[in-house]
Amino acid sequence: MQKKRISPHVLRYSAAMELLQSGVDCAVIALWLGHESVDTTQIYLHASHKIKEQASSDSMKTLAKDPEYIGSDLSGFFGVLHTWGRQLQYHPHIHYIVPGGALSSKNQLWHPSRIDFYLPVRALSKIYKAKFQDLMKKADLYHQIPANV
Repeated sequence: MQKKRISPHVLRYSAAMELLQSGVDCAVIALWLGHESVDTTQIYLHASHKIKEQASSDSMKTLAKDPEYIGSDLSGFFGVLHTWGRQLQYHPHIHYIVPGGALSSKNQLWHPSRIDFYLPVRALSKIYKAKFQDLMKKADLYHQIPANV
């Protein structure tokens, strides 16, 4: 566990998500987590998926506008939320289907992405992290993220 840097918060959240996926009532999960109300638990359990989707799609749109990468404001893509990994463990993540570029509303031309990737992961990760944190703050969930995450 030390090598993976798994915090108690991650274990607690993962266990809560497993309980939810197993059909355990949200009121029971709220008691187990020590939340004051079931409403708080509902937000906590379900907001993270919406926040991940919004942060990731907004990040791609932002980076696609940068002329260094694509330089276009009309990027089109769609995502599919997967909630399970290969070993059928609970592992929520989003897969995106993206074209090889984007249209520009300024000149109505197609701006291709690089041949080897749509957008660079490192640049995208920085934008995603900032957007995710902002959205978690707006949902009043940011304080529940440990500082080491």
